[in-house]
Formats: sequence, structure tokens, C-alpha cells
Amino acid sequence: MTTFPTPTPPRLNVEFGAGSIAISTGDVSETTIDLQPRRDSESARQLVEATTIEQHGDEIIVKVPRRSGGWLGRFNDLVLRVTAPDGTALSVHSGSADITATGNFGTTTVGTGSGDVMLGHLLDSARLGAGSGDLRIDAVDRDLDVKSGSGNVEIGAVAGSASVLSGSGDVRLGSGGSAVVVKTGSGNVYVGEAAEEISAKTGSGDVRIESIRAGDIKVRAASGDISAGIVNGTAVWLDVNTVSGKVRNDLDATDAPSDGDDRVRLQLETVSGNIDVARV
Repeated sequence: MTTFPTPTPPRLNVEFGAGSIAISTGDVSETTIDLQPRRDSESARQLVEATTIEQHGDEIIVKVPRRSGGWLGRFNDLVLRVTAPDGTALSVHSGSADITATGNFGTTTVGTGSGDVMLGHLLDSARLGAGSGDLRIDAVDRDLDVKSGSGNVEIGAVAGSASVLSGSGDVRLGSGGSAVVVKTGSGNVYVGEAAEEISAKTGSGDVRIESIRAGDIKVRAASGDISAGIVNGTAVWLDVNTVSGKVRNDLDATDAPSDGDDRVRLQLETVSGNIDVARV
């Protein structure tokens, strides 16, 4: 185990091969790093010994060595455990590893070829990329950018803007703050509490927005149903279109909204799917 003094939140930079990464934060003034082989072997021990673990100012580096064909001993999984102060900034890149980060983190960048990613409370902006594997985030206090090849994406809450691009897999967002953009090739899209602006597009999959109070909402689906819940008292400008599906709209026609009323512009379009608009 290696320990570094970090009286202020450091920047943690990890370059990793295969295995698992577990990072936790708390009310501490030092950062501890423990790197072990998952299965004991000569080559795995050599890989641990060849790994760079250093501190340069406020940056802490954990770098598993590579060679031209990839990570040295890439078939030797390693287990990395890190404990750091609350607010630590993360930059983690791995070939094939499950990544778990619990606690409170600053600016966050994560990229993994394959493996599940689970993140706690992100206090700043975040950029995440995964080739394959599920991705889950508790909360983001600023902006979020996610790119996923295949795997489900689940986000609790985003205070700023959110952009989620997924090749295949479901996307679930509890609540969005400002602008939300979701694009998925195949998979369902669920948004609990709508942001000020939403653009959602899926090739094959259903789209459900649970609660819309105000803003500009645009949804397009090639094959899939669309459902939208409008908060009572919100005035709606509605534009819906389906080629071979049915439309159910339980909104009553009303006069123009008064000054100060919440209003939403709702554009829903699907080729082969039903559209359901209801009060909630």
C-alpha cells in the first residue's frame, strides 16, 4: 500500500488494463493506493511491480505499463483500491475493468473498453465513455456527456445539461436540469422529471417522459411508443404524428395561457408506434 499526503483534493490519474478499480472518498487528508493481482502469479506480481504510482504536486498517477500489443500481461487481472479526499478529480482509462467510485468527486473523465462503471456524486462536469458495459451515476452537479457502445445507462439527476449517445441499451434519467439530448440506436428511453429542453431520438425502442412542467420537448422514434405526462396547470402546444400507430390525448383544449403560466412545446413523432399524452 502507498500513501500520499493530500490536504486538498488531488487529481487522480489512472491508466489501467484489466481487472477492477474501486475508488472511495471521505473526510481524509491523505490518499492511499493498494494494487494487487487478482490471482497470484509471477507475471501478475511483475506487472504490479512495474506499475508507476507517483505524486507530482496535486496530481497522483497510477499507470499500469503497456507494450505495443496492449497492456503488459493483459491476461493478468489486477485489483486497484484507492481512498482519497472528498472532491478528488478523476481521470480513469482502462482496457477492460469494472470501475466503482463511491463518494464525492470533482471534474470526472472515465473511459473504458469494456466493463461496468458505477459513479457516486459528481460535483463538477463529467465526460464518460464505455465500449460495452452498464453505466450508472448517482448525481451530477454540472454538465454531463456520455457515449456508450452497448449497455444500459442510468443517471439519477443532472443539474446542468446532459448529452447521452448510446449504440444499444436503455437510457434512464431521473431528472434533468437544463438541456437534455438522448440518442440511442436500439433501446428504451425514460426521463422522470423533464428538463427545460429535451431532444430524444431512438431507432427502436419506447420513449417515456414521466413529468413535464415547462420547456421545449422533441421526441422521435422509428419503431416504438411515446408517452408524455404533462403537469396539471401547464399549457401545451402540441404537435404529434404517427404513421401506423394510434394517438391518445386526454388534454382539454383551452384558451391561450395567461402571463406567468407554465407552458410546454411538445413535438412527438413515431413511424410505427402509439403516442400517449396525459395529465399527471
